Amino acid sequence: MIRIFYHIIQNFDEYNEDILFALISSNLHARIQRYRFKEDRVRSLIGKRLLDIALGDICGKDLKFSKYGKPYLENAQNFSITHSGNIVAIAISKNIVGLDIELLKSTNIEDFLPYFSNAEKQFIYKSIDKIEAFYHIWTKKEAILKADSTGLKDDMSEIDSINQNKYTLSKIYLSDKYICHLAACDNKVELMKIDLSMLLSLNPQNLP
Repeated sequence: MIRIFYHIIQNFDEYNEDILFALISSNLHARIQRYRFKEDRVRSLIGKRLLDIALGDICGKDLKFSKYGKPYLENAQNFSITHSGNIVAIAISKNIVGLDIELLKSTNIEDFLPYFSNAEKQFIYKSIDKIEAFYHIWTKKEAILKADSTGLKDDMSEIDSINQNKYTLSKIYLSDKYICHLAACDNKVELMKIDLSMLLSLNPQNLP
């Protein structure tokens, strides 16, 4: 079973950064404070808070980062954090997992064509809504890359999300106007929506 914890931000002004910083490990403060804009800091703070809630511990003290910037914990469950727009989500699994979400918005698809396989290009060209089709492909590719623990790379066209059989790719619905995909070993998923009060007051140690 894969658990996906997610939070939907209604208004960034409602989020007190001092309170959020106090809830996560001090080891992560400097890394998050590097972000220039409040929105980016808040999304990052929420992501780390969701990780604590999901694993029932204050994980920041043991959190490490790969050379691609992907956070991970040694000797712990696998996880993948993603955020876009007003949504932050994290997938937790005993096996390899990758999660990616994107806000649907106007995009110059031509700029991304070098990253797509021929099958993916044909899927987009034949689709009635090409922007939505683009985001379906992009989130699948990103989810695969996260599951592989790698970052964006020049040979992304070799990752064919349509014909690959390494992972089960599942579309996850979290909100309208967003496209989200999960790359994992199975498609058994439990969604857990975390509201603001839970985010700020829930003690991870009390989670089952």
